[in-house]
Amino acid sequence: MDQVNHTDTTLIKTYQPKRPINNIKAGMLIKDNYRLIEPIGKGSMGVVWKAISLIQEQGESRNPYVAIKFLSRNFKQHPDALKALVRELARYQKLNHPNIVRAYELNRMGNTIFMVMEYLDGISLKQFIKANQHGIPLEDAKPIIQNLGNALSYIHKEGIAHLDFKPDNIIYDPKQKTIKIIDFGIARLINKSEREKTLYDPGNLSAYTKAYASREMFLDFDPAPSDDIYALACVTYELLSGKHPFNKETALKAEAKQMLAKPIKKLNKNKAVLHALAFKRQDRTPTADKFLLELFPAKKKSSKKYTVIASIILILLSIFGEMDMNHIEASSNDPKPLKISQAVVAKPEKISKIEPIKPANKAKITRLLQQCKKHFDAKRFTTGSKGTAYQQVLKLDSNNSDAKLGLKAIEKFYIKKIKQAIYRQDKKQAQNFLYCLGKVNNNSVEFSYLKLRLKHM
Repeated sequence: MDQVNHTDTTLIKTYQPKRPINNIKAGMLIKDNYRLIEPIGKGSMGVVWKAISLIQEQGESRNPYVAIKFLSRNFKQHPDALKALVRELARYQKLNHPNIVRAYELNRMGNTIFMVMEYLDGISLKQFIKANQHGIPLEDAKPIIQNLGNALSYIHKEGIAHLDFKPDNIIYDPKQKTIKIIDFGIARLINKSEREKTLYDPGNLSAYTKAYASREMFLDFDPAPSDDIYALACVTYELLSGKHPFNKETALKAEAKQMLAKPIKKLNKNKAVLHALAFKRQDRTPTADKFLLELFPAKKKSSKKYTVIASIILILLSIFGEMDMNHIEASSNDPKPLKISQAVVAKPEKISKIEPIKPANKAKITRLLQQCKKHFDAKRFTTGSKGTAYQQVLKLDSNNSDAKLGLKAIEKFYIKKIKQAIYRQDKKQAQNFLYCLGKVNNNSVEFSYLKLRLKHM
């Protein structure tokens, strides 16, 4: 329940405008503890600054930084401005989730009210989307979307609708691969009876962002989880395509124009995204959990069972293929070992095709693998016109596990480097890495996809 606690009520009643803070600027000391460093963003109600807590700094804290949100000049004139900030703090204190920003205190200096919050490293998801103008693959976007969906699911189960969910209000840390939702300034209680018990309803502010607001928000319907689902679908669409599904048109205008979001190329789950983008609430995905389930359906148990069986068979085949070939030659007249393999593989004719490696080739393989290790340690992955020494090993022994694992590691290395270069918008370096990846494995799905992505970069 979102009732005002004693501290909140006291703050509202005792608040009287005093000496204003004029021209907030870097270096300014706030309440003898926080020194402002630089502005880092704007919210629906004010400006946010990065600051350092002098107490934390003196205590040699690893992270002495905080974010301080000041009410904007225009918003301060709103009669409910202080109430809105009090409600926002109450919601932050109620919500305890790894993907939601934390708030520490609400205070004032002169007639300026400010909130001290957790400082977040990273960039807004808006900046990330702008840097990836053609979108990112679903595989890369999956952890971001899942964290956003799980956070919204938690918020809704706590009885709160965010109602200003947008890329600006999501902080993404590319290094740690983490996200945090911020700005609960206009969040509302979902339960109408609970809203009626409160002294103030943020719905009076109408401060939502139009491009991400659902049709029902424009029509002043009671808040519902599906309002945030519409916004989540817009954000998901932008992540995967680089564009807003309706070119930033409001839901009402897009509906009136009978606009349809174009299916995202190379996404076989378009139906899940389009379902959540439905203009009418009754046609839209109702919950965040349902949205995630449709976009990332759980694998059937039976398929997991067969995957495990297949893995066991592959392991046994690998062990059999790596056995000492002299031992196989010595026991070639004995059919019993083959019977064991036949029971596992069910296709004994494949086993019979494995030929012993010639002694001369075994010595050559040993030398090549030693070369591979030297080149690998020095990160010289594609030496010479023949690609890697691992590939030469596989020509002599197609079942050599060391060579297979080595090639897989090199392939992953180049894929990672290409994606990092694309993120930095460094097309030339990405092309160089793509060339190297082609020498390792130009038949992979990742190679084809990254080649196409660079072509349109």
